[in-house]
Amino acid sequence: MKATEVKNYPLFIFKAKGFCIQTADYNYLKYIFNEDLKEVKTSFHIDDILYFKMSTGDFRKFKITNIEIKGVVDDLDLNQIGVISDGCSETVGEPKDECMFLLIEMDELKE
Repeated sequence: MKATEVKNYPLFIFKAKGFCIQTADYNYLKYIFNEDLKEVKTSFHIDDILYFKMSTGDFRKFKITNIEIKGVVDDLDLNQIGVISDGCSETVGEPKDECMFLLIEMDELKE
């Protein structure tokens, strides 16, 4: 089964000063790359470097400073978009029922 076919998916929140993207849609994660810009990033660790491909085609570079897992519940009605204080003002992609929130805090790195 493809990740895009499941009803529930973790809400990923990528947050830095002046930058916030959150998605519960696996399709958006294909715009986050490793340092070589050739492979999509499939795991996230503190001190990792991420490249976000923007709608303009340009990339923005970030370093992960902290990772938190929040909102692990057995009742998905408890995890409602807009309730989490660490989240962005809107979600990109197709919203899904969130089984947990993955907050990935970052610092932007200038080239």
